Amino acid sequence: AVAAVAAEEEDDLGFVNSIVSYDVLERLAGEIAAQRAALEAKGSVVPLSFEARQQTLEFRREMIQIQVDTGALSLDAYLSGLRDAIAKDKAKSAYLKAAAQEGAGARVARAALDAFKRAQVMQGELDGALRADG
Repeated sequence: AVAAVAAEEEDDLGFVNSIVSYDVLERLAGEIAAQRAALEAKGSVVPLSFEARQQTLEFRREMIQIQVDTGALSLDAYLSGLRDAIAKDKAKSAYLKAAAQEGAGARVARAALDAFKRAQVMQGELDGALRADG
């Protein structure tokens, strides 16, 4: 079960479609771009999966922007989605961290850290939106 939770983040389409935060999408796209640039600078081959993941992240980001621009996604609904996603990622991080400490492996520990970082980014986005609104 723990491996399945960690592996779901490697399923690009399903994972990316579950992201509700514009800022998280920006951060992940930036990480992919940095990894790609580092590989290119070394003259290494860039895996095809990088391009696919980059495109998937950009598409999801554009979809959120379109929903906001057209009024299909209100600010209240967006912030509510952020609150829910923060809670889920914090719970996922705690679950995976505990499993990693019990010997589940580095992949599970990495997934725990990734979930924690996403929760932090979303919390910052939520706090910024609430400060701007109030």
